[in-house]
Amino acid sequence: MKQAESIHDLIIIGAGPSGLEMGLAAAEMGLDFVILEKNGIANNIRSWGHVTLFTPWRMNVSRRGKNAANLKVISPDAVCTGAEYTSEYLKPLSESPGLAPHIKTGAQVVSIGRKGAYKNTLIGDPKRAELPFRTLVDMRSGDGAIQEGEYFSRAVIDASGGYGNNRWLGAGGIQCPGERALSSQISYTLEDFSNKKNELTGKHLALVGAGYSACTALESFAELVRQGCDLTVNWIVSGDNAQPINLIAGDPLPYRHELGLLANQLASHSRSQDNHWLRCLPGKSVCGIEKSQQGILVKIEKTDSAARETLVVDHIYAMIGYKPDRSLYEELQVHECWATSGPMNLAASLLAQSGADCLNVVSGGPETLQNPEPDFYIIGAKSYGRHSNYLMERVHDQIQIVSGLLAQKLASTPNKAMAPDS
Repeated sequence: MKQAESIHDLIIIGAGPSGLEMGLAAAEMGLDFVILEKNGIANNIRSWGHVTLFTPWRMNVSRRGKNAANLKVISPDAVCTGAEYTSEYLKPLSESPGLAPHIKTGAQVVSIGRKGAYKNTLIGDPKRAELPFRTLVDMRSGDGAIQEGEYFSRAVIDASGGYGNNRWLGAGGIQCPGERALSSQISYTLEDFSNKKNELTGKHLALVGAGYSACTALESFAELVRQGCDLTVNWIVSGDNAQPINLIAGDPLPYRHELGLLANQLASHSRSQDNHWLRCLPGKSVCGIEKSQQGILVKIEKTDSAARETLVVDHIYAMIGYKPDRSLYEELQVHECWATSGPMNLAASLLAQSGADCLNVVSGGPETLQNPEPDFYIIGAKSYGRHSNYLMERVHDQIQIVSGLLAQKLASTPNKAMAPDS
């Protein structure tokens, strides 16, 4: 007879801001929970640690977090970099007594299912909620060896984020010809260029994208040029506006305004005496990439015609956004938005507020976070799907909602060990 398996109250996927904050709430509720993190604490944020956050300190920390981490006094209106946010808040949070024993790093979630049910069984049947979740995990030890393991739980929260799961360069969001073969010549995440003056001198670069990630890269390139770095940047923008960034009148986030203003000014004066290093190419998209003796050939075309041009560059920086990895829960009954790939109820609420600034997007009620799959929730940046107007402040609202729903679930169904298989 097989020994009975324990069933945790809750499995949380991801030890970034959303997962850690949810863990604090779970600890406060007295739940038996585990946080599974494939890399290290706040790994995504560490990767762009050099970048300054738009939002002030008060919008990125919670009451629970400040108490748990025993934080030093920091001005609520101060802005910080990703590295500072991690070292001053997230790392102390992860080391707090209420969280540290529950975090398992080097634990990559492979997939989530129900023990005793398939995606297409027990549809709408209350019995589905009585079956524990089964989460398959690759556990990586210090020497790099991987051992498979599994966790059983009554509820699962996916707080794994989306940064690093990049979109593609080609038209329509799919790979353009050559993109897969030359992926080593393409950077899809933000890099720290502060120490790359010598490395980039004499280089020709392609920058693709018209969001604030592209603006951040431009700001770095402009600083390198100011320091005497002789580089050339071709900025490929799909929109054909003279000013790629839509500035917000009276923007309450000063750094966001300054960054967008700088990018628009650089675009307006590209190839001028002051900005000889930058060429802005609006209304263009990448239609192919090839390797040649001269370098990387980037083929671009007008968005509204077949007119083509070829650039010769040494490297491509693709600041084109990210998308949620939905493979983790493909065997669960999740209703997804066909436009954003986010959970349907929340996506509908966000689409109804389309065009609103992220500061003005309102959180919905419990119905926005519930799925057809009972007791499975997606929170944080991943819950917004392909929407880019997510704020850390929103996860605090989401956690309050999910905590209430979990309390109802756990109060109505007592926890017990899984019955052994005979």
